[in-house]
Amino acid sequence: MNSGTECLRVPADFLREARRLFGRLRLRPGTAGAGGCPVEVCGGFDGISLAVADGRCRLETFRRIWTAEAGGRGCLWLSRRALAEACRADPGTVVELSACRQAAGTLLRLRCGGAWLESHQPPAGHRPPAAPAPPEGERIQLPVRTLEALATVAAFAGWESAAGLWRRGVCFSPADGGRLIAGDRRRLACVPAVVPPRAFRLPLAAVRVLRHPDFLGYANEVTLPRPGAAPRVMFRAWDHLLVAPMLPPGPWEDEARLVPDPADVRPLPLDEVEREHLLGWLRALRDPRAPVTVQWRDGGMLALEQGGECELQVPLRGRAGLRAPPPPIAWPRLRLSPRDLAAVLRFGGRLHIGVDCGGRALLACQGPGGAFCRVASLARAAAGCRGMRGSGRRPAA
Repeated sequence: MNSGTECLRVPADFLREARRLFGRLRLRPGTAGAGGCPVEVCGGFDGISLAVADGRCRLETFRRIWTAEAGGRGCLWLSRRALAEACRADPGTVVELSACRQAAGTLLRLRCGGAWLESHQPPAGHRPPAAPAPPEGERIQLPVRTLEALATVAAFAGWESAAGLWRRGVCFSPADGGRLIAGDRRRLACVPAVVPPRAFRLPLAAVRVLRHPDFLGYANEVTLPRPGAAPRVMFRAWDHLLVAPMLPPGPWEDEARLVPDPADVRPLPLDEVEREHLLGWLRALRDPRAPVTVQWRDGGMLALEQGGECELQVPLRGRAGLRAPPPPIAWPRLRLSPRDLAAVLRFGGRLHIGVDCGGRALLACQGPGGAFCRVASLARAAAGCRGMRGSGRRPAA
């Protein structure tokens, strides 16, 4: 192999792990996109780091090198295509990256199928904008429970496009001992958690990265910027680092101060087995985007259907394992997306079906420690539901 100006030897397993981690980052619209953003590979005395950036967000992973076979000093740029080619190396081997002297690009030398292969990779084509500088300021340690709560509430922050991943996010609020809040016009979730002392909203593009096991399964050190500095926050979990922008607190901050109290609430007694049954039915739907109808059936049954074809009936059991008696007043009919219904079922806690003050049916959940969530129906509640409150009658099927 012709030696280049710089030569780095990177473990193939590390390249594959980094590629899966980088796949979590949805870069800002208008840049090269997640498929074309080059990867920066830097080697030093203590190890090798791989990073991607788009000028607004930076994701970096580091590996300490303990063997003499891997390592090297220098910095190279790899296109996503070159990274995919390097990941074809046999497990447990080392990939050699060399900057070509005669031709632009990078020379890869890897062991594939027991044989050494060489391939010339063209240059990355462009360099991304300058990577955002890590903030310097107050640091706080977030426990694993905070990252788990972040993954829970993120399911209630709706987004319609790739740009929505940067406009919407999860609010870190220090009010009332610390809470994580996410929502839009139909969804709202709030979970108590240990958060930084300054309120901000983390974009969903960054939340998606923090839901990766490399961040989710460990305590994270959060660094906040100093007053007057660029609004950026840094999350660090072991050898993984994420720098992301901070958005102003969301509009749901004031509304989430009080637990929502629907005007008309009826309990939904579901145990853990029935929840798993419902989640399995949702995962097996042919159309994961078509709305699901939830309504009460005679005989203490909760009926779910999609398009009149896929139907599931779940018995609602009251005390002593007996089936729940018919409700004294009419249950509103819910039309929910499978994604919203699954998010509420995974939230845990006591489920309720009710009608809010605006006359819209909703599914609410009261969790432990003051956590709650609610999802409004895609269609407004039937006009007769609120008028029959307390009448003891139900509309004819």
